[in-house]
Amino acid sequence: MKITVRPATIEDHLLYLRLLPELGVDDPPPDAARWASELLPTTLVAERAGEALGVCTWVKLEGSGHVRTLIVDPRERRTGAGRALLEVVERRLRGAGCTSWALNVKPENVAAIRLYVSLGFRRAYASVALRLDWAAVEHLPVSPRVLARAVTPEDDASLEQLFSLPAGQVAGLRQSKRVLLTLVNDAGQVTALSAFNPSYPGAFPFRAKEPVLARALLEAMRPHALAGAQWTGLVVEDDDALVALLRAHGATVRMNIDHYVGPL
Repeated sequence: MKITVRPATIEDHLLYLRLLPELGVDDPPPDAARWASELLPTTLVAERAGEALGVCTWVKLEGSGHVRTLIVDPRERRTGAGRALLEVVERRLRGAGCTSWALNVKPENVAAIRLYVSLGFRRAYASVALRLDWAAVEHLPVSPRVLARAVTPEDDASLEQLFSLPAGQVAGLRQSKRVLLTLVNDAGQVTALSAFNPSYPGAFPFRAKEPVLARALLEAMRPHALAGAQWTGLVVEDDDALVALLRAHGATVRMNIDHYVGPL
């Protein structure tokens, strides 16, 4: 029977929660409120004869799109459900004027990568998801003198250009209630950026112009951590030196991720 794709409904929250463990990540599942406000508007469901096969969540930025999750029921893999979902996302993004799209995938997920490559995606860089105990921060190298400050909407465009982020990403993170922080040196130059989610807890992106700035950025984040939090997650993108520094001071690798980008 033909696979069809439809917009998700509020009732599909349970479907999403059932399939989410297939991603093999330890991110906290979205509650009903977050599902309804943040994920539902851009979530699609693949079906065959009324039976759900998989889900895909995506987000439109300014001129580009990002596939947040693509999850197919293990019993329905390699049936075309994943491709059907992505093809609908592709059409919607292209119709909205986007010229590129991106996604993240575990490097060992060979079947998924094969699908993405067939749709025009190409690997751009590697990222690493880390976990660091707050107690380890004081053992990191002392950072040069910098001032930590909150990000304002007026900062968004310059930060996206400075750190090679998609246009609109910082505004989207603000809407998702992230704590947005930068470091500024004595010359007034921005040297680091963090989008911290206390409820996870974790920071993505976590960017620094020099690895030695990691301590100052973490110290700026820590007051925003929930009471009793013993650790934080960090996603470091395309920065082997920063990963090496953090691992040398106790950070552990949760996951390796490859970032793929494709034209629309």
